[in-house]
Amino acid sequence: MNWSWRLLRLLAAMTVLQFSRAKPNKKDDFVLQCDVKPKNKTGMERAMRDMPKVQLELPQSAQGNYQHMQKMMVKHQEKLIEQQKTLNLQQVRLEARQKSIDRKQSELVHMLDRMYSLDVCQTCFQNEYCATDVEPPICLPCTICPPGFMATSMCSRTKDVQCMDVNECEMNSAPCNAPGNCINTAGGYFCINEVGSCGSGYYHNVLNMQCEPCSRCMEASHVLKPCTAFEDAVCSPSLIKHATDFWRGHVKTNVVEARTTRSPVTMDPSRLPIDEITIPTDTFFAAGDGDRIIFKRDGMIWVDYNIAIKHTCPTYLQISANVQDKLVGSARFEATKRDLYSSASLSGAALVEAGQEMVLALSSPYCPSSVSYFGRPDIPDDPAPKLTEIANLELAGPLSILYASYDAGAVVWRARTRQNTNAGKYRVEYEQPRLSSDGYVISLPRLDEVLFQDEGIVKFSLAQATFSAGEPCRTKGYTIHVKLMKNSGLLRTISRQFKRGQPHTDILLRASGALLVSQGDSLIFDIETDPQCQTRYGDNSPVSALNIMWLPTDYACLMVAELQRGVRWSGAGTRILQFGEVLNTEPDSIKAFSSGFLLFQKEGRVSLTYSQKIVHSCNYLKVTVYYIAGIPQKHTPVMQTVIGNTQATYEGLQLVGTFNVQKNARVYLQLTCRKGRLDDLVTGSFGALTVVLSDP
Repeated sequence: MNWSWRLLRLLAAMTVLQFSRAKPNKKDDFVLQCDVKPKNKTGMERAMRDMPKVQLELPQSAQGNYQHMQKMMVKHQEKLIEQQKTLNLQQVRLEARQKSIDRKQSELVHMLDRMYSLDVCQTCFQNEYCATDVEPPICLPCTICPPGFMATSMCSRTKDVQCMDVNECEMNSAPCNAPGNCINTAGGYFCINEVGSCGSGYYHNVLNMQCEPCSRCMEASHVLKPCTAFEDAVCSPSLIKHATDFWRGHVKTNVVEARTTRSPVTMDPSRLPIDEITIPTDTFFAAGDGDRIIFKRDGMIWVDYNIAIKHTCPTYLQISANVQDKLVGSARFEATKRDLYSSASLSGAALVEAGQEMVLALSSPYCPSSVSYFGRPDIPDDPAPKLTEIANLELAGPLSILYASYDAGAVVWRARTRQNTNAGKYRVEYEQPRLSSDGYVISLPRLDEVLFQDEGIVKFSLAQATFSAGEPCRTKGYTIHVKLMKNSGLLRTISRQFKRGQPHTDILLRASGALLVSQGDSLIFDIETDPQCQTRYGDNSPVSALNIMWLPTDYACLMVAELQRGVRWSGAGTRILQFGEVLNTEPDSIKAFSSGFLLFQKEGRVSLTYSQKIVHSCNYLKVTVYYIAGIPQKHTPVMQTVIGNTQATYEGLQLVGTFNVQKNARVYLQLTCRKGRLDDLVTGSFGALTVVLSDP
């Protein structure tokens, strides 16, 4: 081992010699000290004693700099420690604040959960109550007891006003000469052996032998004949009763009954047999021999009909309303699967004279045997293509007619659309009008604009026959944009109505509704489809036309609403449709509630139109308008339509009709899905509801 130690000593000496040659006054002078220690302790001590040492020494200036830097680092370290303490304190505060936020958030979530779990009844407004006899529960306006009834309990959160008949016989002012002769009736009374002894404000109705309240005319000057002991008051017909009238009926759907009642002499086999539902309030209408409606006075009419059929024809069937062989309106039904309904609506306007007749006619250019409602009578199971079913009144209908006398100041107008071929966007153009009761109020200054020269409520219905080619027509479909060009030049979209495309098939596009116009406004229709969809608009038939009825604002008011956004409409079962008002010309006459109910605060004729873009997988989907009035209150269906399975694609639905309303009557629209589910209802202007209330 001696040679190794010697070698180490030699290396150490050489190192000392090497570093000792450096100049001692330079800043980079240093002394390197190396210690070499043996493995055992004794050898280590001897080696340390004898080991040459190499020392590294810094110059004085550098040492001062390093000491200063060391002090600065200590100060920075102290600052960092203080900052760390501050950060720790802030961290504690943030943690406490976060706990407070988490606690408040938990309380908010709990509160929201409670809010979402609350019954819809909690959201009812003043003068509303929660009706639990419908599913789901809904808010309804509180009932106002009619004359002859009194409220026994006030309207509460979950109960309506309870109305009880007033017993006039027990009142202090006995209405009959002898108390024992008085018999109380619902809303009135009558006196035994005292005919004509009704009290003040009542008259004796000889038809039901009871006392009833006298009618009140709007003004004293309107009274043509005052109320007497045996007759009700008679008001001015031109101002009260005779401005408008209405009629409702439907097509007989019982084939056996229709066959047995059909008269081969008086009835054309292409005409559909008609049943009367509502007896008119005046004498403007009279039912004929089962297949016609006879008008007994001059005037104007607006016809609506919701129809659903099944047929086996390869293309389409057409049902038309004709007055004296002149077309009023038509509906076309495209071919569908055998078990699916094809539905459509029919609307149109006409001038009528006393003695004229209206009929419903069935036709098809590609299905000759369908011109008879029954196919061939001598072959009950005739396999030839034909109409196989018309949906009964519980599914689709009714046929309704609104009559307006000349005293109402209404105007009707009709013009056929021009034939054209186009792709993509197309603005509908018209021929010169075939019908115009007042060429000043409604005119056609341009081929694509209908001009109005006076303020009023406009009911419209556009029917446009089309034939399309190409798959893009099916994918995109057709959207009709109903637009109003204001006299200021502003173009406004009123509604959008949809129809699914059927390539290489004749289809009928339709847009119906109502709007408020001012002097100088124009009505425009734009049709939009895929730019690659080549479409022929119009054909040789008169079915393509625009029908208009203009009503002065003195006799009519208008409410326009759209399907509520933010509501999940998809699902199965039944639901009530909810709408938000867009326009209301008389809020005191019509009011829309958030629950979906419409309240009518005066009596009159209601013309309702509802259009909807929809997709569903139901066997059929039904939309029904329910009417609520009277004591006790009943939910009565007044109009309805169905649409078959849309096969996972969007389709358009329309519901049109006219019915009477009493003061304080309520109306709502209910949607029912049979065997399937509703996938989507497009909200906004694709779900438009228009209500025109005209004076009786």
